[in-house]
Amino acid sequence: MLVLMTIECFVEAREHDKRAEQALTSIRAGSAADERWIQAAEKWHFRRRHALRRAKRLLKQAVPPETWAKGVALAE
Repeated sequence: MLVLMTIECFVEAREHDKRAEQALTSIRAGSAADERWIQAAEKWHFRRRHALRRAKRLLKQAVPPETWAKGVALAE
């Protein structure tokens, strides 16, 4: 059951990442300090997405396809 919940979280995280990316691109800096914070947030977001994609790919390779499908179905 824990594996299914993990798969579900990966699917949900991708949807949240899409919304976060939209929000990050809509932020306008009011100062140089704001711009640095925005750049740091964008960098963190990129690294987080990369790490999650890698972990998701490794888990998908490790579980049977039917297990993966069950986990994805939980997110829908």
